[in-house]
Amino acid sequence: MTRLPGFWNYKYPEPFQVWVEYRDAKHIYTPREFLCLDDTERARPESVAAKELFESYCSPAERARAYLSRVPPAVAGQHGDLHTFQTCCRLVRGFALADDQALAVLSEWNARCQPPWTERELREKLRSARRNGREPIGGML
Repeated sequence: MTRLPGFWNYKYPEPFQVWVEYRDAKHIYTPREFLCLDDTERARPESVAAKELFESYCSPAERARAYLSRVPPAVAGQHGDLHTFQTCCRLVRGFALADDQALAVLSEWNARCQPPWTERELREKLRSARRNGREPIGGML
């Protein structure tokens, strides 16, 4: 929601007051209903492959792996150190992964980095990210 109820929306030629419509106020939604949708009534993937892909992202490690597949690699001389730290923060804090899980997920991403980080350097970055990062723990889940 980008507009607060009770205020006026002046985006269109004729302004209107914003309000909230409560359709099913008695139902309490749980996080389980938003993360992994199992039945076809709530989620209708376009194909069986799409459904399998969707369900595989339910684990935090798989979701983090999918996220890292789209993150550009770190490059020396182009703030690669900061980029790697931020990436580690996203894994150990945003996705709430343990250091060993995060290291396993980082291995594919690290192979694209120029030059790749050593395992020792990555472990230190993960520890530092957990200790000094500001991202809320579990914020990406």
